[in-house]
Amino acid sequence: MTRPAAAVGLVFATLCGSAVADVYTLADGTTVEGETYVTGPGGVWVMRPSGRLKYLAGPPERTVAEPSAPWTTGDMVDDLEATLGPAAQISVRAPFVIAFVPEGRLVGMQARRARGVVNTAAKFFKNCERVFETFCRRARVPLTKSEYPLAVLIFESDVAFNEYSDASRSDSLAASRVAGFYSPVENHLVLRLSECDDFQTPLHEAIHVFTFNLGLANRLAPLPTWWVEGIASSFANNETDISVGPQALNRNYVRTALAERAIDWDDMIRGRIAFYNNDSIHRAYAQGWMLHWYLVNAYPKPYLEYVKALGERVPGVRSRPDEVATFTRFFKKSPGEIQAEARQALAVADRRSPEQKLPAGLSRTRDSLGVVELKAVGGRGGMRAGGRLQNASTIRPLAFVVRVETTDGLYAQWYYPEVDPRVWVSLAPQVPSLPMRGATPGRGVPAGSFFVRIESAVPGSEQAEAWAAGRFRVPEFRP
Repeated sequence: MTRPAAAVGLVFATLCGSAVADVYTLADGTTVEGETYVTGPGGVWVMRPSGRLKYLAGPPERTVAEPSAPWTTGDMVDDLEATLGPAAQISVRAPFVIAFVPEGRLVGMQARRARGVVNTAAKFFKNCERVFETFCRRARVPLTKSEYPLAVLIFESDVAFNEYSDASRSDSLAASRVAGFYSPVENHLVLRLSECDDFQTPLHEAIHVFTFNLGLANRLAPLPTWWVEGIASSFANNETDISVGPQALNRNYVRTALAERAIDWDDMIRGRIAFYNNDSIHRAYAQGWMLHWYLVNAYPKPYLEYVKALGERVPGVRSRPDEVATFTRFFKKSPGEIQAEARQALAVADRRSPEQKLPAGLSRTRDSLGVVELKAVGGRGGMRAGGRLQNASTIRPLAFVVRVETTDGLYAQWYYPEVDPRVWVSLAPQVPSLPMRGATPGRGVPAGSFFVRIESAVPGSEQAEAWAAGRFRVPEFRP
């Protein structure tokens, strides 16, 4: 879950909103038509009829023309079919246009299952829209309707997702660590198919889409990252049922938010580094959620005025406001004072509504279209781990490799050449005994701490064939 950086370091002064369109002529003679979004001495952002933003350096020569109507969902379907090819499965539930990008050809029942996944996703995003609008209406936050169709791309292949992600994002996070993202420039949402199993990431990213398309905030505006991620983290779901809104506890974040290694809220409100640092990102999301949860519940009127002020911020301005001073002006207390209050309030709410936990010794991991439930037991011969694996795909069989990597530098591995959709298979108990690359067994943290890794591939693919031939990746030890 992440968002690309918004601005390019230019000072912009003009917002779009005119009744005419602009035609910009580039140096090579080609033209770009759209509505000028923001302009400055170094270039211009143009809002295309598709709802995508395009940056033109220069700025180039500009002439005035009759405005083109915004794209319809049909226009977006035509564009995605041309871009993604005939194998893509596309469904429309206005304003959403959902496209599933398969890994290779789908045959027979697989194609029908893929259409089912896309239709389920379309219904889910409409439900997200309804829940978001309900929250804003109750909080008295004014909204508008989306002017443009909203594209959602779902990639079956993690490799294809990573390649698309690297080409579309400008933050420093490794693509392998990104579950999904919303691009405010392209104005589309991009997901891994594996995230459409429990729909937690699609929900988070959908809130970003609504924030910037239903009038809450302007795309490319200088906004505090804690608020952008905090409001997106404030909704939770049980698969396609959205059961938690911003006033309720989101159990995905409570434990981390209450942990001792808290992020200082002055620093969090002032900047965005914690949200784009691999070491602090999970704590940052939890702290952002806690701050948003507390303000919505304890300071509803100042929160409303604060959000309205954020919505008035002009896109692309280089000089950001003093976020701490702005926060203190609206809430009449410093971030540190609010942090102390929020932590105490969350601890009380946590005790009143205890979390339902997994049985002792049982872990549950979702990744790469697989679900692993693992039980680890210590003994004289070392840790012994076993459990079961599910193919979470509803579309087709997949090959799987599951590894348990210990902090002592040893690992255990299970391989299944083909697991049918939604089927569970057994992971026979093993004692991790294979040495990881670069490890000196006995020199790390004593075995008992471990990580579960899941990899999947379409049977017949290059990766699946390599596994079938016994060519498995040896994990690297990172003490």
